Amino acid sequence: SGLCTVLIGGEVGTGKTTLAKALALAVPEDEAILVIEDTHELLLERAFVRTLLTREANTEGAGRIAPAQAIRAGMRMAMNRVILGEMRDAEAAEAFIDVCASGHAGLSTIHARSARDAISRLELFLARAQGTVGIETIRRQIANALSVVVFLGVDRASEKRGQRRRI
Repeated sequence: SGLCTVLIGGEVGTGKTTLAKALALAVPEDEAILVIEDTHELLLERAFVRTLLTREANTEGAGRIAPAQAIRAGMRMAMNRVILGEMRDAEAAEAFIDVCASGHAGLSTIHARSARDAISRLELFLARAQGTVGIETIRRQIANALSVVVFLGVDRASEKRGQRRRI
């Protein structure tokens, strides 16, 4: 598996989480993995896994644990890899890309209609988070952080998931 950072894009029901779990299971047993999710779906039975669950604020507006907070807190635990269950907002995207660009291997999923759309959504998230940073700098950050973008699609004729398409 090496120090590869993978972004898995696809629409709802295409198997992004299933592929993420399969890739996570291929990580060598001696590596420490940080898993960040809002719902505990990536159940990895191994010694060096720490799972941090995010949550929304309660009715009084307190108690929110944002994905970015979990990433930063988790990296203080000396983890080798970070798995972000789903990239949903600018703050999470920025924290994930920052950690992966600094040398940690990563894995995340993102809702997208194509591999290009996955990168475009990531650019949009980073632009929102970094306001004054230009698009070329954002693209360099993404290129430094990501090794592979995988797109999972649905065959529209048969409605079967997991069909491969070239971009």
